[in-house]
Amino acid sequence: KPPALWPSSTGRVTTGARAQVLDAALKNRPGEPLVYAHRGLCLELLGRPGEALESYREVFRGPLARIPATALPLAGMGLLRLGPLDTATRALEEASAARPYDPVPERLLALVDERTRGPEAAEQRLRTALRSRAPHPLLHYALGDLLRRQGRRVEAEGLFKAIRKRHPDSPLGPRGLGDVWVEEQPARALEHYREAASRDPLTPMAGYEYLLGVAALREGLLDPAEAHFHRALAVEPDNPRTWCDLGAVQFHAGKLPAAMASGARAVALEPRHPGFRHNRAVYYREAFTKTPWRVWLLWKACG
Repeated sequence: KPPALWPSSTGRVTTGARAQVLDAALKNRPGEPLVYAHRGLCLELLGRPGEALESYREVFRGPLARIPATALPLAGMGLLRLGPLDTATRALEEASAARPYDPVPERLLALVDERTRGPEAAEQRLRTALRSRAPHPLLHYALGDLLRRQGRRVEAEGLFKAIRKRHPDSPLGPRGLGDVWVEEQPARALEHYREAASRDPLTPMAGYEYLLGVAALREGLLDPAEAHFHRALAVEPDNPRTWCDLGAVQFHAGKLPAAMASGARAVALEPRHPGFRHNRAVYYREAFTKTPWRVWLLWKACG
């Protein structure tokens, strides 16, 4: 039986309605960083990246030490996705200096290091932060996540198990374990994600959103599936698997230009993957020759 859709991510209120509510909230409380952070995510999901970027920037225009803990990762990731990398890096470095107790800026700067200087530089930053700052579970999670993505699964799984043991109320241990198994054993990953969601139902998890998108797709719910895949990419924007399945959903929904863009993004991230290349070819054949082809979906391979 497919898993139930996560209530905090679908159904009751549309993204557009959320954006309207947040706009109204800003009229009552102008300059509120948390509202700007969530508004930026809504605008991004609505396909309005310029307005979203401006909303994310507003978070960093007030006193950096007063940014709510939940607003900083949303806005920081938004800057990294949409803005010039040097501008985002500068904002995060200033936030790190103003918030020496906060692990989030260092976690995001490690992502910058990984993108610009390689995983070794990112690992060095995280290990240095763990020595110089309090050994926060987020930094351990970030290190485990980096190791997982580098194929060092045993080390990553050990870190995530240690987080779950030392910080039993934190969602990061089970979240990391879900990430370890999301591709090979999705049912096992769902158990870990549900444990994490029971501890923190508000923070989106890329792997969980991906599996919920797969469940919605199996039920023929294209709009919820697309929304889940978009939310997964908002957290993990360089995952080719999610871009591939997002493109397939958009193709079946008749959104051919969007499908072509998503398929091209998947191939750019993993050029040798035959399924990603096949889907991109399907979209271009449909666009230029109207030839029907079967779209390959990774979720079928995952069971």
